[in-house]
Amino acid sequence: SAPGFAGVLSYSLREAIWLAREGVTNNVVMGYPSVDRVALADLLGDEAVRDRVTLMVDDVAHLTMIESAAPGGVRARVAVDIDAGLRMGPSHVGPKRSPLHEATDVVAFARDVLDRGFTLVGVMTYEGQVAGVPDDVPHQRARSLVVRKLKTASIAQLEERRSEIAQQLRDLVELEFW
Repeated sequence: SAPGFAGVLSYSLREAIWLAREGVTNNVVMGYPSVDRVALADLLGDEAVRDRVTLMVDDVAHLTMIESAAPGGVRARVAVDIDAGLRMGPSHVGPKRSPLHEATDVVAFARDVLDRGFTLVGVMTYEGQVAGVPDDVPHQRARSLVVRKLKTASIAQLEERRSEIAQQLRDLVELEFW
């Protein structure tokens, strides 16, 4: 890792394995869950690399797939992807990255992760409706106003939800990152 950086976010598991093996970093976090069985088996069979790569999960099926790639019970470092979208009644604004939204669902999933013997090291939320949308749309003042109001509402809702989730997760595990 370069000075000032604590790790790298990777798009694919094969990329993460390469980054760890080449010594680019000793801390790679997957940006997405992986269903690449060959890469999972490669990762889980290499203790040195396995300890440098964190898999992203948000569903029991991901845990089962990781378990099936590691005969003999080898477990991996994992982080939980939480949906960061804004909920307004039945509406959802933002990327639908994860089925985990409410604190109770996140904590129940985290318990399952730990009960299966995985090492839960982190949590990720991606606020695409905030980070990925410009505040000012040229020549569209009304739309720009709506965008800014949605961003403000989204940030407020997510701050409250993150606080609740973080408080409840602290009772289960000490996380390395959020």
